[in-house]
Amino acid sequence: MSGLGTPRISNGVIQYVVDSLLYVTDRLHGFDSLLLSVSAPPNPDILTSQSLALSPLGFAVPSSVWMSGVSDVGLYFAHAYWGSPASDSTHIAPTVFGQARLAFGDPAVVVASMLLGILTGVAARFYRRATPRDLAIAFTLVIAALSFERDALAMIVTAERHILALGLLLLLIRLENRSQRSGAKVVLSETHAASLVH
Repeated sequence: MSGLGTPRISNGVIQYVVDSLLYVTDRLHGFDSLLLSVSAPPNPDILTSQSLALSPLGFAVPSSVWMSGVSDVGLYFAHAYWGSPASDSTHIAPTVFGQARLAFGDPAVVVASMLLGILTGVAARFYRRATPRDLAIAFTLVIAALSFERDALAMIVTAERHILALGLLLLLIRLENRSQRSGAKVVLSETHAASLVH
């Protein structure tokens, strides 16, 4: 049976079911990561205040420029906490809650939970409006909230880039609609003028 991070080849229904179960197990490794984080001593390098403060730069500036502390959290956590051998390059995320616990202690877990709750609540408000634009914003925020199983900076930077891309897309759609309305007004004016001549 293949392990975490091992490519899988599905041959037949039985193998497909096995691969599906393994995929679900991989996605649920965050529970074990959180348990390891709770029992481990504090580690302020796994998430620094400086990195959090500068994380808004992540949508445009590479993280290697502004990030401090551990540079590859998933690989570091796999080796230092999960017990993976040095030759294994499989990344194991500590989850946002586990990382917050290691870096700042138990109060940080409460803060992270509240922030995720607020993010989910904002997404729900956009979803209830049911316009195409608001639904797109809602799903973007939900995707960000559901990525809590990753490390915090990866979650923040990915969300920033998704929101930026969505904002640019909505801007282009708005400009295109405005251009179409202007073109329709010109055609209508020309039609009206032609009818007056005749």
